[in-house]
Amino acid sequence: MSELLGKKVRDLRKQKGISMEKLAELAYSTKGYIHHIETSILPNPGIDKVVKIAAALGVTIDYLANDAALLDQDVVKNAFFMKFNGLEVSDQIKVEQIIDIWSVKNE
Repeated sequence: MSELLGKKVRDLRKQKGISMEKLAELAYSTKGYIHHIETSILPNPGIDKVVKIAAALGVTIDYLANDAALLDQDVVKNAFFMKFNGLEVSDQIKVEQIIDIWSVKNE
């Protein structure tokens, strides 16, 4: 799994134009840790770190760990909802209000 994880993290990071430093910042990690994951030096990275990296890249853990998983709209939507569910309730309400405003604007 570590080789697949490393390749997917590296490929996604590059597709999004994110440096290792920026990904480390977004995932509350270090550049060295990201490097170790991308180069498969860590045989079993901590699940808590993988969760944060997946969230920072806007994908699910399943996508990063599953060789057959495709990067499609379902993966992106599931990652969004994971982020949304992690927000404080007051922030969730704000996001819902923004969506409501956009919905009315586009009708």
